[in-house]
Amino acid sequence: MKAIGFDVWKTLLNPDPFVRKFSQYLSLEVGLQGDEVYRLVIAAYEEIKRLRARGLIRENSIVSDSLSVVLRYVPGATKEKVRRALSKAVLTVDPKELVLDTADIVLGTIKELGYSIVTIGNVVYWPGSYTRLLLERTGLARLIDAQVYADEEMCSKPSPRIFDAAVKALREEGKTVGLLAHVGDNMREDFLGALSYGIKAVLIDRDGVFGRTLELIPGRGYIVKSLKEIPELARLWMNNGQTYQD
Repeated sequence: MKAIGFDVWKTLLNPDPFVRKFSQYLSLEVGLQGDEVYRLVIAAYEEIKRLRARGLIRENSIVSDSLSVVLRYVPGATKEKVRRALSKAVLTVDPKELVLDTADIVLGTIKELGYSIVTIGNVVYWPGSYTRLLLERTGLARLIDAQVYADEEMCSKPSPRIFDAAVKALREEGKTVGLLAHVGDNMREDFLGALSYGIKAVLIDRDGVFGRTLELIPGRGYIVKSLKEIPELARLWMNNGQTYQD
């Protein structure tokens, strides 16, 4: 059986409760209103995404480069204050608020079908280790065979290197399988990254940008509105046996 890769943030986990909790703690550190810090943090995140798309976030220092953007946007913020606020947010955010589209049921169903599961995540100003902790707190980690993150591998989606790292991580866990598909919310990083790697790609379009569920590229590229649609696709792939990466 093959493996399916999943992005984490905005795919399995909702970042907004975590970012709001982080902004709340950071506001206490810098002496600004929580809503104002939240607005600035979101603006910094959008800037990080723009810089990453232009290749201006260095692969060997993704977290520190991203953190520098936050420091430029939030007056009074320092590395220590941001890290302290992040640590508190990891420990105190309600894990039930993080899980999207009954992700626990979806991943459990995919495991029952016989697939292995690997998370393939880009990072911003908090490290992949924090995402690992949050997946543990939500209970999703028990359903995941391996996890890889950009700061640990020093490469980000859509680079094929991070997909290679996912296959390697699975094999290290005794899962001698090929990567069949990758599921994520970002067109460039997840969908096009997976297609470029030669595997099936599924874009989760919760905002309805494309208007409907469709098979954009026959047998290879799919757009869905919810994570809940993935098990149906996984069953389809089992039946036709078609793979693009062994």
